[in-house]
Amino acid sequence: MGEQDWRDGVAKSTAYAFPLCLIALTYSLAFGSPGQILESPTEVVRSTLTKVFRILEDETLKDPAKLIPRRHMLEEVIASHFDYAEMSKRALAAHWVTLTTGERDEFVELFKSFLSDRYAEKIESYSGEQVFYLS
Repeated sequence: MGEQDWRDGVAKSTAYAFPLCLIALTYSLAFGSPGQILESPTEVVRSTLTKVFRILEDETLKDPAKLIPRRHMLEEVIASHFDYAEMSKRALAAHWVTLTTGERDEFVELFKSFLSDRYAEKIESYSGEQVFYLS
């Protein structure tokens, strides 16, 4: 493999892995449950990506008819590192306090769906690129 091929591979890996790493790292640190066992940020990202890659590489889930179940599995893995209620509260800022409990619950679900849909295609476009952990 030539140097240019290697660089292209690293660039591709970074393009696909970056959103996953950013999501896992940022939200696990900022919005993780206080009762969670503390893991290093690298371990959080590594364990999350390992689970995600297992789902994406599972031959039985690559069938287009399995798109919805595969997405639900990915959402479950990734959602374990998100506090969607807290993210929603911060996204709406001062507007959060004016909402009723029902409106807040509805917004949290819609926000969760929005984020899932927004990142699903990027995550599902993963095709075996390597991820390098720096720490």
